[in-house]
Amino acid sequence: MKQKEMVQQFRFSVLLILVFTFFISCEDDSNSQPIEGLPSTLDVLLKSEEHIIFSNLIETYNLKELLNSGTYTVFAPVDAVFDQINLTELNDSEITNLLRYHIIQGNAQSGDLSNTYLNTESNLTINENETNLNLLITLGESIILNGNAKIIEADIQASNGTVHSIDEVLKIPKLSDLIENDPNLTSLLAAFTWPGQPNYLVNLGTEIQTQPAPFTLFAPNNNAFTEALTLLEIESLDDLEINALTEILNLHLVTNANLREIDFTEDGIETEGGLLNYDLENNQIIDFNEREIAFSIRNIQASNGVLHVLENVILPESDLANPGNNENEVSFTLNNDANSAYFISEINGNENVSVLSENNSTWTLLIGSRYNINVVNAGSHPLELRNQANETLLAQSEIIQGSFESDEAINFTVEGTIFSFTLTQELASQLSSYFCSNHPSMNGDIIVN
Repeated sequence: MKQKEMVQQFRFSVLLILVFTFFISCEDDSNSQPIEGLPSTLDVLLKSEEHIIFSNLIETYNLKELLNSGTYTVFAPVDAVFDQINLTELNDSEITNLLRYHIIQGNAQSGDLSNTYLNTESNLTINENETNLNLLITLGESIILNGNAKIIEADIQASNGTVHSIDEVLKIPKLSDLIENDPNLTSLLAAFTWPGQPNYLVNLGTEIQTQPAPFTLFAPNNNAFTEALTLLEIESLDDLEINALTEILNLHLVTNANLREIDFTEDGIETEGGLLNYDLENNQIIDFNEREIAFSIRNIQASNGVLHVLENVILPESDLANPGNNENEVSFTLNNDANSAYFISEINGNENVSVLSENNSTWTLLIGSRYNINVVNAGSHPLELRNQANETLLAQSEIIQGSFESDEAINFTVEGTIFSFTLTQELASQLSSYFCSNHPSMNGDIIVN
């Protein structure tokens, strides 16, 4: 009888453990964590009737071990779209790299994706240096990859990641492809294709083996062009002479070199428009008007060169309306510790906003400065600035309206993952804290000087 009671007690304990494990697994899943007990990403593909060609290629080109060795997100083309590409024109190495371009390290469910670039498992070797190729994600009515492929079935969960079914075979992009498809670079695209300009896009579509490739492109975002028009006191590119626009654009282009951040030196950067000074200590370009040119995103690798997104247009020596306009412009990356905390991982500028890598740290901001905050996983962790009464002043989320968002002096903008504002005296008088709109535990205090 005693033994029977012990057996029953053991079974009850096991049941409790299983129930507890179930609830913990569900909680992890909401944080985009892989779920134990499900098939692996490889097994999901092998068992799918929609991805027979893709899974066969994964096996043929020995990528099974890769998918079984860690946590991955796989963008899997359905069988019906493989007639878009002729694999017989590619060698084994090129096919392997193309397949790896569909694989992202880490578990990225659809809710985690934002307007940004992701590192793929595909790589490129230039001058004996190997670097991962990037994939452009844009959000709209659908999630779009590289401006063309669409996720048609999202969040097929696996024990070691997630599979998303897509309606095209991804093509490894050239720089011209990224410029044509990045919604944050539409002003640059307009400038490159402006009447009378050299055929920049054709050049930036050159294969890497052919000169003048590889390229390094400094790509001002849309806000940067708006600022430049103000500085030059013109309303549009129509007001610039053709040669003047060419002079500006050439300052953003380096030929025959794939220069990543690690390659920049105090010797400067030789562009098609002249030698730019580079401030190695603060990691920023200094243009011919002594303006500090800040980076928004660095090291976006395409098949024929590398792209760096800028927050300012590099200008030749000019009689600017306000040449000191951006002296106090500060950019920082706001990362996250799952759903529990924000932390700042990188600061570019002349202010010490916060200590790095400290969860929910206190920020110190300066009246008159402009701040550009790159919010990692902004789709899941949208940023808000609030007052002491916990009322929203500025919000990244489209469904939340902050009370200061229409203030022209603050010039509040949200461009992809970038949350930008100028700290005016009026805003500073109310600013008290920052919060994540979706996860209240992600918050911290703000001190204003």
